[in-house]
Amino acid sequence: MKEKEIILKMISDGKISAEEGAELLEEIEKSRKNYGSSQEKQNNLSFTENLKRELNSYSKNISDREIPEQIIGVISPKRAVNVNSTFEREFDDIDKIIIEVTESKILITGTDSEKVKLKIRSDKFFEEDELDKYFTLNEEDGLLKLSQKKNKNTREFFGIKVQGLTLGKSICEVSIPRDKYFEFISARSAVGDIEIYNAQSNKISVIASAGRVKIKDIDCSIADLSSNASSVTIENSSVNDYASLSTMAGSVFIENTISPTVKADTKAGSISVSNSDISELVARTFAGSIDVSRIIGEPISYTLTTTTGSVNLDTANVQNVKAFCASNKFFSSIKCSKNYRSGSGDENEAVYVKGDEIGLNVHLATQMGKINIM
Repeated sequence: MKEKEIILKMISDGKISAEEGAELLEEIEKSRKNYGSSQEKQNNLSFTENLKRELNSYSKNISDREIPEQIIGVISPKRAVNVNSTFEREFDDIDKIIIEVTESKILITGTDSEKVKLKIRSDKFFEEDELDKYFTLNEEDGLLKLSQKKNKNTREFFGIKVQGLTLGKSICEVSIPRDKYFEFISARSAVGDIEIYNAQSNKISVIASAGRVKIKDIDCSIADLSSNASSVTIENSSVNDYASLSTMAGSVFIENTISPTVKADTKAGSISVSNSDISELVARTFAGSIDVSRIIGEPISYTLTTTTGSVNLDTANVQNVKAFCASNKFFSSIKCSKNYRSGSGDENEAVYVKGDEIGLNVHLATQMGKINIM
């Protein structure tokens, strides 16, 4: 993969900003020009060596330290990062969990254990009694709270900083009893992915500023999931009250999920809903498509809106559907299966009807895409 593609992926993954990526590309171009006759020799170097040289050149005004060979694995998937330090602790009688970190992946998993187990792993060397330099850990009245301190020690723990790019790797793992019902589970990370599996809780709250969010095999009343720069996914879950999934620059995936009310919102991605029993669904995207397929259960009302993408609705399993398609001169087309007939509607709406009774009411809208009702 070319250096430019790697940098673009860093931007997409939220590891660096667009401005920082542009500066890095500019420095790479400058370094190539300065190589002159040595360019041929450089081309014979491995990608890792090239990227290491260019990153060190880019950061020379920030730090005199060389990029350790070990951390190149964070950038190049061909090189694994070794875990050099691990902190572990067990807790009893915990029914509330809050994990707040800046540069770390969070993984919360339900297991057969009767205790809550916390494990922090890093590619940096540190002694267990040094944990207070990097984290604040509190346990009180059934609440376990882990928060990351923001200071020089934390930056050393998680790696060298190059204009906002963290060249290091860590992971925060929490094992919880899968059969225990928690009051709430809250997880927040600035640049790491957050994943929660096999858990029961009244409320699940997840916020990832620049990482992926995924929950699977969850039983809860409320699920509030958001990411600013990556995808948000819920699978094989039951949300008894409502679920909210939002992202600024990623897609939303809902699969094999039961919930009376779901809201899915993205600015620059697509929304996919499949094999799910959802009574009320509101899905909105600005620059992506919306696909709803294999609906099960008894839906009541769906509102699917996109600005520049298409809307695809598969109602094969729904007997009675009334589809309202907002009339707009920008529509490429509205396509319906032969099971639909035209009905009467308001002045600004085109209505397509399937079945004889009132069932699923669907409001579909797009400005520059297509609407397909199958």
